[in-house]
Amino acid sequence: MINEENILNEISKLRETYKQLEKEREKLLEERGRIKEDIDRLNEEISKVYKVMGNINQKVMEKINYKKELIQSLKEKSREIIDMKKRMEEIMKQIKESNLKTNRDDTEIRREIEELEWKQQTTIMSKDEEERIVRRIAELSRLLKNIEKLKKAKNEYTEMKKKISEKMVEREKIEEEINERSKEINELIKDKEEIKEKIAKIKEERQRKMEKLNELNNRIKDLLKKEEEIRNRIVELQIEMNRMKLIKKREEEIKIKEELARRALEKIKRKEKLSFEEFQALMEMNKNNQL
Repeated sequence: MINEENILNEISKLRETYKQLEKEREKLLEERGRIKEDIDRLNEEISKVYKVMGNINQKVMEKINYKKELIQSLKEKSREIIDMKKRMEEIMKQIKESNLKTNRDDTEIRREIEELEWKQQTTIMSKDEEERIVRRIAELSRLLKNIEKLKKAKNEYTEMKKKISEKMVEREKIEEEINERSKEINELIKDKEEIKEKIAKIKEERQRKMEKLNELNNRIKDLLKKEEEIRNRIVELQIEMNRMKLIKKREEEIKIKEELARRALEKIKRKEKLSFEEFQALMEMNKNNQL
């Protein structure tokens, strides 16, 4: 049977349970706070790592663009070398086709031409002799022209060969620089992959923290629900206890009034004077048909 004592015992137990739930919830709230701090820290770390990756991406693009410029420069150098080699072949062909056979140099031939021209101008000679000198001067002039042309071709060939060597050295330097840039790009890409792995690990850790946070939120929610249920139950019990107290009080008041009414009836029989309380109790009991 439910009585006031049972209700008080149940309320006491409920309050103790409520305190335990509160204590457990406070611990969960503290743990949730720490996890939120961890998540904030991980988000900040991810942001920093992404910034580093952004810098690496920028460097990679800069080096790739520079490498493209170097490759373009390399192509231009190669074309220049090819064109120069073609020109060298043309010059060599000209040299071979000249078929010039003489051991005399241009200085010696010029001297002879000058001597013949001087002789032609200062010496009286026969017509045949003069014609012979004119033919000789013309012959030497053609020879000089061919020698000069051949000399120019040989000089150009030598100069072209020198330039090709220089261009090839320049091309080798460009190739070396391209290889160096390629290594740097590969290193940066390697760093980028490592950063991607790092970001993935941080995100995995953050995901675990988020799952734990959701779990804690659900547990806290359940505890709040239980606390609310306990509060509601305590209110219900308090209402029930107050109702029982009122009933008990009412029953006691009725007993007192019944006793007063009984005493009043006895006094009436004895024709004794009634007190106000006795008279009031008698009237009320009579009104309620309890006599």
